[in-house]
Amino acid sequence: MAAQASIDPLPAHATAHDLVLSPAELVEVSGGYRRPHEQHEELLRQGFWRARRSRVTGEVILERAHYLAVCAGGTFARESTGPSEPRLRPVTR
Repeated sequence: MAAQASIDPLPAHATAHDLVLSPAELVEVSGGYRRPHEQHEELLRQGFWRARRSRVTGEVILERAHYLAVCAGGTFARESTGPSEPRLRPVTR
């Protein structure tokens, strides 16, 4: 991920707009893709599983904190979106 160096952590005076990557940053991180669908697919491929599309505008949304955590090698457990895997009970006789 060569784009990592150009994306800075949040400044102390961050606004709500600074919480997500800008459209220009998304183009850079996604390898030059400009269409939202292609950006989203590439971000998911790179491991940014919290990347999503806006229901209103269709644009890609990627939180800066998630971007920085993934680039730093963070190992977060992915949020559960459904029932957990079934587990077998041990046989007791």
